[in-house]
Amino acid sequence: MINKYQELIEQAKESGLSVRVTITAEYELMPQKSQNDDWGGRLRHIKPQAPKGVQPMPLLTSFIEKAMSEAEYQNFADGSFYAQIPACPGVWANEETREECERDLREALEMWLLLKLRDNDTLPVMSEIDLNSIVELGEFE
Repeated sequence: MINKYQELIEQAKESGLSVRVTITAEYELMPQKSQNDDWGGRLRHIKPQAPKGVQPMPLLTSFIEKAMSEAEYQNFADGSFYAQIPACPGVWANEETREECERDLREALEMWLLLKLRDNDTLPVMSEIDLNSIVELGEFE
């Protein structure tokens, strides 16, 4: 399977596309140790391996964490807080405490991100995290 990933990654790079790969856990069926053992046939977790030169990462989580690190907070005279993420227009929150404001800002960001992805809108690039350049790699056996 890794060779198929590497082949597709090379094709994408030759076409000038950026590639990010997220790898999920894989399992294999453990062989039966002996006829008297009852552990045979169970699933065993296999630590996933990324294709050579690819660093697996949870893209959406990384994007959200980076965006939240760029949040700007204001404390108003009445003690309430306002926060926004300048790179994500329309993502803001206003709450009585900073903790509540941060929680609501994260929720607003998550909803904004889902809507942007659903509508295939262009997203801001957060550091090296560019969700606009994700390449559909397809199904693998």
